[in-house]
Amino acid sequence: MSELVYKVHVTRKMIVSDDSVSLHQAEGERIQRFMVDPYALGVIILNDEFLLTVDRVKRLERLLGSVFGEKIQVIY
Repeated sequence: MSELVYKVHVTRKMIVSDDSVSLHQAEGERIQRFMVDPYALGVIILNDEFLLTVDRVKRLERLLGSVFGEKIQVIY
């Protein structure tokens, strides 16, 4: 029996300027693709000041896994 793994996608908050409009649109399209995935549990958007380390990702996976009672994979 295979184990079901839910995915949580993490991305950064973007400040839109004239130079980065196409980058902002590409990131929006990427988030929309995540939400179509039947195993996507959610999308987390971080502020630029927050540093995401391997330890924090593992802690977030454990926290979300205990909250939802499922195995969670955080994708950055």
